[in-house]
Amino acid sequence: MLRQHLASTFLASLALLCLLPSSSAQSTCNATSKCPSSAPCCSEYGYCGTGKYCLGGYSYALTSCKPDPICKSQSSTFYNLNKIWLNGSTYNGNASAYDWVVAVFLAVLVIIIGLAFNSGEVIATDYGTKLVLNQTNGGTKISSTRYVHYGTIDFVLETSKWAGVVTAAITMSDVKDEIDWEFPGANTTSGQTNFWFLGIANCAWRHSSDSLGLGYTHTYTHPSPSQHLSPARSAASKRDRRLAWREWLADPSPDSATQGQTVTVSSDTSSNFHTYTLDWQPETLTWKIDGSVVRTVNKNETLSGTQYKYPSTPSLIQISIWPAGINSSAQGTIDWAGGLIDWTDPDYTANGYFWNTIQSVNVTCASEANVSAGWVYTGVDADQVPVVAVTNASTLLSGANPSALVGSSWTIALGGLMTAVLATALLL
Repeated sequence: MLRQHLASTFLASLALLCLLPSSSAQSTCNATSKCPSSAPCCSEYGYCGTGKYCLGGYSYALTSCKPDPICKSQSSTFYNLNKIWLNGSTYNGNASAYDWVVAVFLAVLVIIIGLAFNSGEVIATDYGTKLVLNQTNGGTKISSTRYVHYGTIDFVLETSKWAGVVTAAITMSDVKDEIDWEFPGANTTSGQTNFWFLGIANCAWRHSSDSLGLGYTHTYTHPSPSQHLSPARSAASKRDRRLAWREWLADPSPDSATQGQTVTVSSDTSSNFHTYTLDWQPETLTWKIDGSVVRTVNKNETLSGTQYKYPSTPSLIQISIWPAGINSSAQGTIDWAGGLIDWTDPDYTANGYFWNTIQSVNVTCASEANVSAGWVYTGVDADQVPVVAVTNASTLLSGANPSALVGSSWTIALGGLMTAVLATALLL
């Protein structure tokens, strides 16, 4: 079984090499090498492309990317899949038609060439929707189609419960501000709270004259871990930047950016639905379980020099299940997640997957403005913190049909690759 998983990952890696934008000799983007106009959008992993890569963020020019759809207060229940767009590779930004999208993304791996394809799977039940992890899909992540810029988010969920498997309910911005609930491994009596400021994507913000006219640059440089940098800057040999953070938690460097804290849950997190709340306001950040406050961070506590290292940019809401306990993970990541995944576990052999279950997500926006509008990045303030503004520009990649993509051969090809990879895995 493990051989099948590694073989399919290897085939996906080879195939993805062929999918890098052929219209340009450049396929990556960093502080000194922006995306070309032919493939103008820089993904969160530092690769240039079109289509899906242009949903949010910033790249070749401000107009290269679509605005982030503005928050709408609502309650989502997951007893069916009616409001979930199931194929992220064909989603075009129509936040009015769908509340959630099953993410399809590229992850940085240590296997051969450093690329692999990830395709999620969700299963609706009478008590909620299962997010599925198996040996061939690399886990499942669903993302909200709208961005929260302060507000309250209530997740009602049951976590996973197996060594090496992680459940996460988080917010994540285009520039990698992040707020977390995470539940690693077989520990079902506690959860972990955390937050990051411009963390995972290693954004280097500085006042300068650049081609974007925004006063910042976006970098994906990877110095050696021996330089004792934070994990976002030493992730070249890790499965992805998130895994690098996990290894670093076991052996933090002197310039620690982690703000992790473990809190107790009143009953088994995998067999009982609990409400996990993120109350994110401009001056305070509060985590709650079943309505009771378990942690509060004040913005003024995050001051470093003249800069508040506090999440402040519009963020997607994301729920996921992902495999930390795999051989390609760093040892610190594996230990953090409770060890390697046992693919012979009776729950896995009986069902063919591991899972968590999301029952509902309630979102109360601090400000909704015009829900047909979007947020765009306009630069940085005097303290080098990203600044966003409201725009009425369209958030759609093309038309009103969520299945249609214009100029998006990259993402359409990814959809085809999913079928090819899974079919190959079945033949091995």
